[in-house]
Amino acid sequence: MIETAKTKYGLSWPWSKVGKEVQGEWKNWWEGRERAMGQAASEMFLWFIIAKHRNKVNGILSDENYLRKGLSLAFSGRVEEVADVACAELRREDNSEDARMLCSADEMRDKYFPLFATWWEAILSNIPSIGVDKSRRLAFLMAGLSWAWKKPVDSLSEETWELIDQFLKSPRDIDWDGLGIEYPEAKGKWTGKKGLYAQIDAIYSFSEAVCKKS
Repeated sequence: MIETAKTKYGLSWPWSKVGKEVQGEWKNWWEGRERAMGQAASEMFLWFIIAKHRNKVNGILSDENYLRKGLSLAFSGRVEEVADVACAELRREDNSEDARMLCSADEMRDKYFPLFATWWEAILSNIPSIGVDKSRRLAFLMAGLSWAWKKPVDSLSEETWELIDQFLKSPRDIDWDGLGIEYPEAKGKWTGKKGLYAQIDAIYSFSEAVCKKS
């Protein structure tokens, strides 16, 4: 797959520009885990991209006419369909001269993947016990933190890291009322007060709140 991406599309393996040590940590994090089957590792980055463009993705998902005519897809509201729609939109944009709603391959390579790699390395360095079963939650949090924190990652306070650790391991234990945030437990749906879209928004608010403590 990596070779095909290189020869057919001129795309290099994104981790090749990251240090060998971090490459090894990423490989070891996934290796031997049942959840590493299929494209789970790649999907983590895709969910990061979806979270970074959550409002535009939601706009696409909410437009039945555009889904049907522009992407030849339907959306029933299930979370499992969101990634497929996002990929279809990314592909459509690559083959169109229309203004982009999401991002180009160059932006993924030069802007978003470096953010993804930097925050993944920082979080795993500070919270090494986080496993791949938390990969999607981690992707959403990395999207929020990279939006809320513009300083070097290593300048986050110990208190902030403790809150990040607590959130990743058990969101229910967070004092959401104290933070002034309503955190929904998503139930497999994208829309609604308990949908994944609302949850990602809450994670952005959580990211902003904990970064203010640094």
